[in-house]
Amino acid sequence: MGKNDKRSVTGLVFGIIGTVVFFVSYMPFLLLINYAIDGMQAGLFGGPYVYGWEAVSNAFIWLCIFPVYPVCMLYQLLFGLLYIRKRSLVLKIFAASIPALIIAAILISCLSYRIKENKLLEDSRDDIIDYLEDKYNMSEDQITDIQVDEYDGNVFDVYTTVLPGNRSFTVSLGDDGNVAIDGLISQFIGFNDDFLDGLSDYVADEYDIPDVYTPHIYYNIESIDFEGYEDGDSFESLYVSTEYRINGFQITYNNINDDTMTELLNDLWSDEIPKIADKIDDYFMVYIYTDNTREYYIQVFMPDDGSLDETTALVDLYSDSTVNSDLVGQRIELHSAG
Repeated sequence: MGKNDKRSVTGLVFGIIGTVVFFVSYMPFLLLINYAIDGMQAGLFGGPYVYGWEAVSNAFIWLCIFPVYPVCMLYQLLFGLLYIRKRSLVLKIFAASIPALIIAAILISCLSYRIKENKLLEDSRDDIIDYLEDKYNMSEDQITDIQVDEYDGNVFDVYTTVLPGNRSFTVSLGDDGNVAIDGLISQFIGFNDDFLDGLSDYVADEYDIPDVYTPHIYYNIESIDFEGYEDGDSFESLYVSTEYRINGFQITYNNINDDTMTELLNDLWSDEIPKIADKIDDYFMVYIYTDNTREYYIQVFMPDDGSLDETTALVDLYSDSTVNSDLVGQRIELHSAG
């Protein structure tokens, strides 16, 4: 076999392998179609799900940072100029049609998602607004926008003037189409951390609770009447209409030991709990601190029969407690003064 024959065979093998690699190099771009339809997490290590064009652009950026697409596109450009450009018209048309088909498929997928997203939003918008009006007494004027957050999870972002800077909170719909979870309360408290301090002052005045307990009452906020409220307004009108449960107290007391701890619990049970018993569920927690250290955490049980004459409390210590207690893991009895 002559040199020309060897070069011809080498060129043929190079052309076949190079052409196969050329077409295979488009396969990573098919991921963009999948991401447009199924969505992806926005961040490399987690984050909210994005869909449609947002998912496509997000994936494209990440696969450029980890240079999959730059390598593929550089190879396609060089091989196209150095090899395919000199070959038959059929190969040229076939090579050019692949990126065109991929781009068309991505655009169709994004458009399809947008249509489904708009349909989901149209079907769910009134239900979300009705829920917010019923639970929080909000008007439509306070709800500035609703957007789909996670299509597959039926999760929506609701933007409202109740939060600073017209920020949003999430609402999740269950399989029955009703709202299963909403994050308005947690967002509101997160942006207004002094709301709970004011609520404690309101509760202390309402139920005549001594100052030793009020700085750190722990609440489960169930609902707030936001009628007419906008971010920056006074909280005073909200306290009256806030629906809450009390689930714990933090008490600071120096020189604490088993005897003084038991005395504190009995005083709390006898003098204060009868005032607020209707605001407590099955149990509440008591956290006892000194000025510098966490000491006790105690679970106090509410009697099943509703009687407040006596109850039991389960005692435990924090790992960094300085107390030498004989009551760890034990139940102690609490009695009312009467």
